[in-house]
Amino acid sequence: MSAETTERISASFLRLAEIVELPESQKSDQARLVAAVQHWFLTHQNWLVIWDNVEDFDLLAQFFPLTRQGATLLTTRCKALGTLAQGRELPPLTQQEAVLFLLRRAGWLAPTSSPQELLEWQQEAPDASACAQEIVELMGRLPLALDQVGAYLVETPASLPEYLQLYQSQHAELLKRRGGGSDRSSPSRVHDLVARF
Repeated sequence: MSAETTERISASFLRLAEIVELPESQKSDQARLVAAVQHWFLTHQNWLVIWDNVEDFDLLAQFFPLTRQGATLLTTRCKALGTLAQGRELPPLTQQEAVLFLLRRAGWLAPTSSPQELLEWQQEAPDASACAQEIVELMGRLPLALDQVGAYLVETPASLPEYLQLYQSQHAELLKRRGGGSDRSSPSRVHDLVARF
């Protein structure tokens, strides 16, 4: 669920209503849609909702179900969580861990590949290896950012050099869409926090 603004949260609620096939997903009454999704949360168990990029906890509180039968996970750059959630800072991976994670996520190495298999791949494909190392550094070696890169690579026919070129030519535009190209948005300066309720 995108959590940056009321509009994005509302759009996420609509997508969820469509996924769980709520009749309210076909109506334009936003308040009824939110109430229907909250009711679904109350009447179902063992669900997991991931709220991505939470910036305003007061805004998010308006959408939470009153009772939780499942689990909620937040990603945020905010350091002060108060009593809302337990924060856990995710440190960057080592470069080797990050490259192995990226290649596994992109499907270029098996999910059980070892660091030794990574070294063999790096020797067989030195140019691709150099691109992978540059990509993980550009992403600050952060797991969530690398997961998104890997997902993109799975869904498109892009090679590592093609992805790197795309990122280098368009990352400023992407950062603008996320609220500006300030230091706050730079992966090397971002403190990704995960909060679990």
